[in-house]
Amino acid sequence: AYFSLYEISERGTSWIGPLVFGMTVQLTGSSRTAMLPIITFFAFGVVVLLITDVRQAIAAAGNEVPALV
Repeated sequence: AYFSLYEISERGTSWIGPLVFGMTVQLTGSSRTAMLPIITFFAFGVVVLLITDVRQAIAAAGNEVPALV
């Protein structure tokens, strides 16, 4: 079930980055400026990864938490 949800979310959102990039280029005329929203997406992803408690997620999934995560 997890992997099917993962595939659906990947396919369903893979168009957002190119759309935002293209719209920003159209609005500003600069591909350099269009990189700013993409960098923002990556920064948001890093923040989400940093605040995620991986040990708690492993335990919540009913798996044994390894010594080294």
